[in-house]
Amino acid sequence: MPNDAAAVGADYFLTPSGELYWQGRLIATDVISASGWWFRTWNEQVCTYVTRDGVGYQAGNERPADQTFRPTGVAYVKALTSDYFLTADNTLYWGADKVNLQIDKVMTWNDSGGTHADVRTADGKLHRLWDRGIEESYPSLPADAVPLGNSYFLTSAGSLYFKEQLVVTGVADAVGWYDSKDQGSRADYRGSDGIVRRAHREQPNQKTYTDAPAGAQLLGFGYFRTSTNELWFEGTLVAPGIASVGAWSDNDYFYATYRRTDGQALRARGATPNQSTWIAGNAPLNANLIGARYALDSTGVLYFDGQGVTNGVTGAVGWYFRNNDQFYADYFKNGVAERAAGTVAGNPVYGGTPSGAALLGYGYFLAGTDLWYEGAAIRTGVTSGAGWANGQDPFCDYRTADLASYRAKRAIPQDAVWTTGLTPIGSEPRGADYYLSGDGVLSFRGTLVATGVTEAIGWMNPQVDRQFADYRGAQGNAFLADQTSVNPTIYNSVPSDAVAVGAGYWLTPGGALYFGNASIRTGVATARGWAEFAQESGPSQLATYRVATGAAFRARGAAAANRSWAPGLTPLGAKPVGAGFFLLGDQLYWGGSFVVGSVQVATGWQDCQDDVQFADYFKTDGTAYRARRAVNSLDLSYAAMPAGTEPVGAGYFLSPDKKLYFQGALIAQQVASAAGWSNPPQRAAYAQIVAC
Repeated sequence: MPNDAAAVGADYFLTPSGELYWQGRLIATDVISASGWWFRTWNEQVCTYVTRDGVGYQAGNERPADQTFRPTGVAYVKALTSDYFLTADNTLYWGADKVNLQIDKVMTWNDSGGTHADVRTADGKLHRLWDRGIEESYPSLPADAVPLGNSYFLTSAGSLYFKEQLVVTGVADAVGWYDSKDQGSRADYRGSDGIVRRAHREQPNQKTYTDAPAGAQLLGFGYFRTSTNELWFEGTLVAPGIASVGAWSDNDYFYATYRRTDGQALRARGATPNQSTWIAGNAPLNANLIGARYALDSTGVLYFDGQGVTNGVTGAVGWYFRNNDQFYADYFKNGVAERAAGTVAGNPVYGGTPSGAALLGYGYFLAGTDLWYEGAAIRTGVTSGAGWANGQDPFCDYRTADLASYRAKRAIPQDAVWTTGLTPIGSEPRGADYYLSGDGVLSFRGTLVATGVTEAIGWMNPQVDRQFADYRGAQGNAFLADQTSVNPTIYNSVPSDAVAVGAGYWLTPGGALYFGNASIRTGVATARGWAEFAQESGPSQLATYRVATGAAFRARGAAAANRSWAPGLTPLGAKPVGAGFFLLGDQLYWGGSFVVGSVQVATGWQDCQDDVQFADYFKTDGTAYRARRAVNSLDLSYAAMPAGTEPVGAGYFLSPDKKLYFQGALIAQQVASAAGWSNPPQRAAYAQIVAC
């Protein structure tokens, strides 16, 4: 989450550029106004917000648009709490329904009975609304009374009212709020003596904040903000250096969600300053996210969910083991390999593992050509490997110098040997064992899938361990094939000019991005779809994309803004090259993190048995390497290949003289085209030139 995001209520934050976050998770973009609040009826945090096109939305927790409010010919400019919105001429709406009153002042709120607004109309009349209609009117209140919320009103003479009942006089300022815990209307008010007290409905002086800081801003719920930007709860200092803050309550506690001037975003519960922390999606500012809720900053501090684990770390990779529902990180500290379990470091220590070995995850390391598992060497002659786990055991898929592919299970070096399927002659590979012939025949491992196909892209979904293909049929319809499915899924809503970009995503020339039949984002300049083994809830299909303004985002399924690349957005104009990698000029990025410079060409790809993304790339000096996310730009070095050779995915390269290489080793000649992917292990489908 960018460090300029401001707290707007509950656990929501809004950046000046219009990105809306909930607990560090990006949920909407192009937002001009937002108000977060606790909705007792639903027992969850809710946010009403307005986008630049004047449309109003309601978000629930991280769900970006539970409801959309778009009355014909109306543009909202301000979002209030409780599903209320204002237009530029101060017309009040509840959802998409107009409130038929000329509004002068308004304060919105909700209680166990529903959503409300206290309003003063242009003619000085005061009312309480329930949704869009008048619930109560207060004709005896002075016309200059200002609504404070929860049926409290304050006059210019300093009289505080609850509905039409006088509570107390001599009030300098006050704020009304609803106590969801005790289900009652409350007001914090400052008297002429400078002391702050609390009212319960019409009863004054129900609590006295004796030690509250003098002259501090009243935030409600017992919280105060001083002129020196200190946050206080009742009479206790909570935190200094506050940049923005919003106070609220759920059904159990009082909270203040706030941003400090050093960029940290936190939530206080009562006087506890850091009951929750959201920093760059559960990571310290500018730290690299290394998987499974772990992060590593530039000073060598390893974090788990924002909490420091250990320091002196030179490399780390996080992973999740479903067998015991535990998060782990393998890392090097002072040259020694160790494992962290949650926030517990050195559990265990992998004694004997060579310093500087490549971290493959799940207890596996590759030192030169030696494969290690938990401190023991288990195989020699290994050129590459990738760790992963099922519900019971950790595994490592690896390739040896003779190009054979194997799978290790824990310390057993040869648990399985992998083979490939059939390769149809005369067809162009489209990825994941799909081939497309010149006359429109789409096949999967030699089996007919469809005819009359004009374009296709194959991809692997590791979540279900199956291959799929997005393709365009003879009549212009878009389809999804499940291996050799006879009855493919048809996407009738995808425009006929849209191009498949992988993993169920389609992009039109006009910039509309589709996931299946759902249009999820407009203004998209470029996109690339892929799939992973989903550790988050929701679909395993994702797309990294860049909008016309230059900002980079990740979609998960139909959730268009599952993640932004922040802090430090990927530079404007960078081109996605797959699996979260972007190339700007000769600079390679993974998300918002710089990976390496002097890059000539790059292709990103997903290791389908581990939540790890790689990029194969050539530097301008002709050397070739593999980057592992932003953790290690030299994760693997490839042998020299001819000038002009390009990566085609998953460690495969195709040279201008039609030679196919895997990790720098020649494996085939007279190759017309090729596409690499991970099943696992890494595979390449290729079309070979055959003399007739």
